[in-house]
Amino acid sequence: MIPSRSRRLRARPVTSSCRPSLPLLLLLLIASSSASHPPIPISEQLPPAPVPPAGHPPVILPVVDEPRSPRQPHVFGRQSTQSVRGKAGFAQSADAGEETAAPGRAGRALAASATAGANAGACDAEWMLLWPAQGCWRPPRIAGQGGSSTRVAPASSSARDTSAFRSASAKSAASAGLVKAQSAAPSGIVTAQSATPPPPPPADEGTPPPPPPTRPDEGDPGDGGSVPPGGNEARLEPANEIISVCRSGAPSTITIAPDWNGQTWRGWGTSLAWFANYVGKLPEEQFSLVMDLLFDKAKGIGLNLARYHIGGTFNASNSPQFLTAAWETRALPGFRPQPNGPYDWMADGRQRRTMLAALARNVDEVEAVSYSPPWWMTVSGDTAGAAEMNQCNLKPEFFRAYTEYQAAVIEHYRTHWNVTFSTMNPANEALEGWWLQGHRQEGCSFNPQELTTLINHLSATLKKRKLLTKVAGFDSFVGATLRFTYKFPAALKAGLLRLNVHGYVPPPSNTTDTRRYMEGVFVGMHRMATGLGKEVWVSEIGPMWVNGNDIGVTLFMARCIVQAVNIMGASAWIFWQSVNGVGTNPDLFLKWGLMAVRMYRLSDTESRPLDLVISKKLYMLQQFVRGAPRGSLPLRIDAADGCQHCITTFFNPDQHFVSVFIVNQHNVTHSATFQFEDFVRADGSKACAFEVFRTSATENNTMVSSQEYPDVPAFIQVDALGSSVTSVVLHNVDPT
Repeated sequence: MIPSRSRRLRARPVTSSCRPSLPLLLLLLIASSSASHPPIPISEQLPPAPVPPAGHPPVILPVVDEPRSPRQPHVFGRQSTQSVRGKAGFAQSADAGEETAAPGRAGRALAASATAGANAGACDAEWMLLWPAQGCWRPPRIAGQGGSSTRVAPASSSARDTSAFRSASAKSAASAGLVKAQSAAPSGIVTAQSATPPPPPPADEGTPPPPPPTRPDEGDPGDGGSVPPGGNEARLEPANEIISVCRSGAPSTITIAPDWNGQTWRGWGTSLAWFANYVGKLPEEQFSLVMDLLFDKAKGIGLNLARYHIGGTFNASNSPQFLTAAWETRALPGFRPQPNGPYDWMADGRQRRTMLAALARNVDEVEAVSYSPPWWMTVSGDTAGAAEMNQCNLKPEFFRAYTEYQAAVIEHYRTHWNVTFSTMNPANEALEGWWLQGHRQEGCSFNPQELTTLINHLSATLKKRKLLTKVAGFDSFVGATLRFTYKFPAALKAGLLRLNVHGYVPPPSNTTDTRRYMEGVFVGMHRMATGLGKEVWVSEIGPMWVNGNDIGVTLFMARCIVQAVNIMGASAWIFWQSVNGVGTNPDLFLKWGLMAVRMYRLSDTESRPLDLVISKKLYMLQQFVRGAPRGSLPLRIDAADGCQHCITTFFNPDQHFVSVFIVNQHNVTHSATFQFEDFVRADGSKACAFEVFRTSATENNTMVSSQEYPDVPAFIQVDALGSSVTSVVLHNVDPT
């Protein structure tokens, strides 16, 4: 039984149950001819795979059988807001060391008058609004002079009662079943009653802001896309670019304080679109394998969010460019292919099959988005865009008809498939203005006035049809969202359910540049969303502008997660294309996807063996999904030591555990001590248990240590290996 005592929560949300690392069900049905790209090595400690059926033998990793917890109903919208004192990026007073929120209206980035000492300089509001906005960066402040000790979430002025965020059916961590480590001695873990932190490292120096990245090439993900001159590999960062716990070899003591700023974690997901259109035609065995890897909590990651693409089709006579090397087509079938014809509700069967299979597993929320109007509504007759950049491709007479088309699809899925989309976004990256006729993706540009008209029509149409689906905005890059959102009417912004942004970041060739971008536009996005009272979802993200080996790209994406949670205050994180086609550049076949398959242009009745290779990104994401399920509360990370760039932590009020994630992009081990002085045992009759998981070049979300203690340990010291993502999960705890 879980005691019903009331506790006070000062933190940020974390959701579902945290399981021990469940090995993924990897069925690699490999054709005898495809040996040039072997799958990730399988641990020699795993038991032998069962005897496969005749044909192409699968390699099966054992899974731990766990009961599925019942789904909790989801209440959309922001639950509450709280002061963001101490949040990353707030101006630091050079005299008193006080944290002050830079003034500024919603939709603007940082205020022009914010200062932070000699190295900080002033923030120019208009300069901040450039795409991508450069951000007013200032060197992180070193906390104190006696050591590199910091708190994850400084003490909040107002505590919160955790009982309001606990499910009535909350279960103790022990009910999930703890998996013990194979070896008795924990790896890289030391516990003690006291620790003396080392002296602080020198502060980072300020440097000029980076130039804005060029317009991203829409190169085929299967081909690896295009890389700026000189390349931007996901290389290991120089040790002197990160301070405190993020500095090479510098141990740090970090207090995990349950300070919550009001955000509730909604979950992890993927866009469907292109990959779903291919996977949806696979034979049942191959199809189920991919679905299990992505959406099943016991056999795979257990993603709970999905984004459905309402296609615009293409006019085959003048749009052949959608046929690419890696993808059969990037133009999804529309439901009304001809202007005077009826709706074809049998269209898009492949993506629908994928979506329904995801819903049958762990997905509990689906968004809808439309990239382009049907081709016959466009000016150019091409769903890739208009003849010129920044030109709207939707004919003026079809604005209302376009939203009627979107609403008709939403209503059809509700009445015929029992699928209710939580939100609908009528445009995708519309504010960037880069959609052009003859390119290889669907897209349509809108300026703020045109997009306002479109959203107003959509809202009215959804209301007229009595649909529950709400409107989200604006599915653009963070910089573009900051630049243009203030131009939208206040009533329109108030009517949005949430703000969806695309979390792509500039090239990581210079660590300081990337950090300044985060501390500029991400902080601006957080402030704007807080002012509007809206949640922020990272509705699309991938390793754009990044090249490198699989573990390098994986570490870069893990750091993007940490920064989105800590700095922007994101409530959800949705990957772009979870399955990537190999295409014509097999050396980069794992760059974009969580897994890669060699795709063939087959009819729906043809079949070939599935050549599938798993990326390290899949294991890394599984690590985050299980340590921070839906309903979790992200805890604040103090900006003082730069830890908000490499460490994030969550508290799960239902399952009573705290999880800490450390992303180490260096090639040397970091030592960090985490104190849990603000937590007590949730169930006094049970011990506290902690587990450590790691993804590295040789480990795939592997449990490297597990130990029980009669009470909450004073602290846990963790050695985060070089080039790894390490997570610590402490069970059976509640805030004091």
